[in-house]
Amino acid sequence: MIIISHRANVNGPSKNENSPESIEIALSLNYDVELDVWAVNDQLMLGHDAPQYALNKPLVDRIGAKGWFHCKNLEALNYFSNNLPHLNYFWHQKDDYTITSNGYFWTYPGKKISTKSVIVLPELIDPDILESMIQQGAYALCTDWPNNYGN
Repeated sequence: MIIISHRANVNGPSKNENSPESIEIALSLNYDVELDVWAVNDQLMLGHDAPQYALNKPLVDRIGAKGWFHCKNLEALNYFSNNLPHLNYFWHQKDDYTITSNGYFWTYPGKKISTKSVIVLPELIDPDILESMIQQGAYALCTDWPNNYGN
């Protein structure tokens, strides 16, 4: 199972989430990374509630297929669709399921899963239910605590 570092956190939520430094740490530990991405004036930016850090092309290239880019505005969706269609990107708010550009199911905590599902924030799911979900063969797990799950 693939382990995805939620907002590039590796040991719980951090004030440095989505930062280039956090991304480098998560990648160095061989985790995939879920990142909150905005497009502002045709420039990609990282940040959960607002654009905070520049996301330059060398970092996008380094992240590559290990990235799960959560587009936070329509401009980011358009940017990925027009310029980076090979990467895995998506939009969601509180949907039970969102299909990513590469056909995976971004799955709200506790919802039914398939072998194409990414279990989001397993720390919010009852441990017995989570264990059952993992045994059903989810594709990936996206967590603020990837070090608790290994890679």
